[in-house]
Amino acid sequence: MNTNKLIPLLPDLAIFVTVIEQGNFSKAAKKLGVTPSAVSRQISRLEDALSLKLLQRTTRQIALTESGKITFDYCKQMLDAADQAVSASSSV
Repeated sequence: MNTNKLIPLLPDLAIFVTVIEQGNFSKAAKKLGVTPSAVSRQISRLEDALSLKLLQRTTRQIALTESGKITFDYCKQMLDAADQAVSASSSV
């Protein structure tokens, strides 16, 4: 995927991590200050862009697919690296 297509996905990748860390769309939405339906739309948009099913959804819970587990690991590393970059730049 080229950079022009990747950059717009970065917020959705970060939201994906938040959903997994919070355990559901409602808690993620509350932490992000948006509605659960907005979070759901962003996850759906991410899945469409990647042509992958990241989550198995039911009315009561979400579970990572195998592709979702791999994607989550990379997204988590990406956010950790971004956090380190911000910390490093602010400590100079």
